[in-house]
Amino acid sequence: MSSLADILLAAHHRDELITDAARLVEQYIQQRGGLKGMGLRTGLSLVKAAKPDILNRASDRMLPDMVRALEPLYQEFRGSGSGDFSVFLDRRADTAVELLLGVADAKVAAAHNAAAKAVYQRLRSGAADEVRSLLPRIGKLVSAYL
Repeated sequence: MSSLADILLAAHHRDELITDAARLVEQYIQQRGGLKGMGLRTGLSLVKAAKPDILNRASDRMLPDMVRALEPLYQEFRGSGSGDFSVFLDRRADTAVELLLGVADAKVAAAHNAAAKAVYQRLRSGAADEVRSLLPRIGKLVSAYL
């Protein structure tokens, strides 16, 4: 039985998945409404001005750990007989959000950049809602590669 990492991070999928993940995040931010959306769009445009490939680089760094974090849910999905991983993931949203934020929390804890840590800590309280909003898109992205 193949693991989720074996499938998604295989050489023939990896680069495309990284690009798709970066595009998913950028589209989400561009479509995000309200003041928070405006702040996210402004922040992203400032960061991209300095580092145009920032989303691809972040996806490349984060994706392996995030895929591994979702492994227990993927194995549960395989044993469940459910036909669509995105639907299954949506039903397990609380667990999925917790697993994905755990990866982000660990990455930030290991970071040496104090400014990045401070920004993350300010945004962390609303991060679960953002990840929950992204979860259907994440599920569809993963399902497209299964």
